Amino acid sequence: MAVTLYRQVGKGKARRYQKVNLGRGRRPTNLAGPYFLRYSLADGTRPWEAVGDDLDSAIDAQKRKQAYFEALDANVPVIQDQDESAKPRNYSTADQYRELA
Repeated sequence: MAVTLYRQVGKGKARRYQKVNLGRGRRPTNLAGPYFLRYSLADGTRPWEAVGDDLDSAIDAQKRKQAYFEALDANVPVIQDQDESAKPRNYSTADQYRELA
């Protein structure tokens, strides 16, 4: 299962999410956050997980989440961090409206 890193571009109704290209030899620079992770869960949902405004910490969070899912696929017992900020959040239109108000 792939964990993809996105960044938020624009404000208000013009807000959209753009994939951050992290391929070999493609170190992005001067990309402003906030950054989000997107992945598929077993129940079919695809949450948006906010990982902050720093590119390096967002890349680290992506690698940790990818390693977590690979360990689950290999049936390795894993204890996930239960920190409140690490929980995925599903953004709906209502949530986005509340954030703008």
